Amino acid sequence: MFDGLLVRRHVRSDLRRQRSLLVLSAVGVVLVIWVMMVGDAAQQHTQEQVTETGAYRSVTVSSEHIGDVRPVTRDALEEMGRIPGVRQVQPWVQEGFLFTDQSVPAGALWATPHIDVGQPPIVQAIRDPVLPLQPNEVILPDRFEGQALAEYLGDTLEIEYTERSGPETGEPAYRDVRVVGVYDSGFGNPDGPGAAYFAHETAIEIAAAREGVPPGSLGTRVPFPKAIVEAESGDEVLGVQRALTERGFYAESLQGQLTGLGESVTVVELLGWSLLGVVGLYCLGSGISIGANVARTRRRDIGVLTAMGFTRTRITGTLLGELATYGLLAGLVGVAVGTATGAIGSTLLAGENILGVSVPDEILFPDWSILFGLLGFPAAALMLGGVYPAYRAAGLPADTALREE
Repeated sequence: MFDGLLVRRHVRSDLRRQRSLLVLSAVGVVLVIWVMMVGDAAQQHTQEQVTETGAYRSVTVSSEHIGDVRPVTRDALEEMGRIPGVRQVQPWVQEGFLFTDQSVPAGALWATPHIDVGQPPIVQAIRDPVLPLQPNEVILPDRFEGQALAEYLGDTLEIEYTERSGPETGEPAYRDVRVVGVYDSGFGNPDGPGAAYFAHETAIEIAAAREGVPPGSLGTRVPFPKAIVEAESGDEVLGVQRALTERGFYAESLQGQLTGLGESVTVVELLGWSLLGVVGLYCLGSGISIGANVARTRRRDIGVLTAMGFTRTRITGTLLGELATYGLLAGLVGVAVGTATGAIGSTLLAGENILGVSVPDEILFPDWSILFGLLGFPAAALMLGGVYPAYRAAGLPADTALREE
């Protein structure tokens, strides 16, 4: 039981004195909300990678791994395709190129074949559907090295790449390509930053030129760097990966890479809970400090209340009510400011890549249960810290308190 009128009077008179408590507690709540919002964005980012691309069904087979591994040849591709549980196998190559037009704000990009799994979603295109790509059509990242590339949609641009002319020499080769789409560069691309997606035959031609072989010889005289093996379902991935390994290939499941991203999400969430713990400890310590201060400065008030017939429980409840009010004010300010600034920030940064996480286009809000919890958490911590000193102060005999004053 507590006296609401006394709580309001004391809170009003002491509010200025407790400003540091309110400000620091509110700032802590704001920081927790921001971190939780980043964690939610990262979790959504991870979920989109899993559900939208089918990456969880794919296995990467590499010719470039150190050790005695089988190369990815055309015959090997056919062998992989016969493994039970495999839906399709697609060779993967990558070769650098530049735009000859110096006004295009992009450095070296990487010609990569567009395949059906594990690659970023296309966010703008000149036609619907844009796939399958036609020869000499390209899909660029929407942003690269801080520059927007979507403005070149529909343009035909000349690119320069290397064509091998001798054992250690090469000369520039040129071709015109048309920009038909842009993809989400903040997606966490498994093909690396700066990947530009071409039709399979175009990417093979560019890579074969670099090796100095005809396109049909890539995969025979010169192995493919990688192959992407798509399983029939996520449940088939481990079996397919095991079968590839038994045949001498170096196989890596993209499920493991997505799990790594999930671990990053866990780190962000752990940071949020750690900050919440710091806020809790601060409020707990503040509750002990304020409770002890009450025992020193309100001895006369407590003595008067005791003389008026207030029970020890009622006095304790009144003192704790003051602490709870301070905590609720801090929680309310922190939740309001944290939610508002977080929503504004997510709107301004929509589509940007922050610490490897693509900020969703929609406004971010933490889970309502978290907001309600943060609203009352400072109050609960303050009351927990103040319960002992408040109860001890409330037990002071009236005659002793009044005589000491």
